[in-house]
Amino acid sequence: MPDRISHWATLEEKGVYAGLRFMLAVYRLFGRWLFVPILYLVIGYFYLSSPHVRRASRTYLDRVWTAEAGRRSLGRRPDRRMVYRHLLDFGYANLDRLASWLGDVTLAQVDYQNHELYEAREGAGQGGVWITSHLGNVEACRALSRQRGGVPLNVLVHTHHAENFNRLLRQANP
Repeated sequence: MPDRISHWATLEEKGVYAGLRFMLAVYRLFGRWLFVPILYLVIGYFYLSSPHVRRASRTYLDRVWTAEAGRRSLGRRPDRRMVYRHLLDFGYANLDRLASWLGDVTLAQVDYQNHELYEAREGAGQGGVWITSHLGNVEACRALSRQRGGVPLNVLVHTHHAENFNRLLRQANP
């Protein structure tokens, strides 16, 4: 791989589908209590074996650090520990996606802005546009939609870099 830093969306998905299926089985059989320690090991493996992933994370965190709000949010200049934590947060977000997809997230667990606006639009039978990122959770929106009486939800998402993970979600709950 060249030394040039690639945008995260151009990075190929790491890992094998069998590993993802194993993690799904662990979650289904034992829940979060066993999934989380395994997640730490998996993220540790990817941290150690994927220099391009570490560089992409560090580049992002360095860019956040350049803004005053980013310095306040991060609290200190990005370092190796912060990069590992950033990757671990991504792992936790994927765990939340999986839990949402399987219906294990309740409406009370979803934190979103403008509750009143959502409820008013829903009551009037109107839709809206929700904008989220990988820091948000589109799957939580799906859970919210299903628990609110099946309000239709159409999601546009870039999935090229996560084909195996998306295949796993479809298998877990079509």
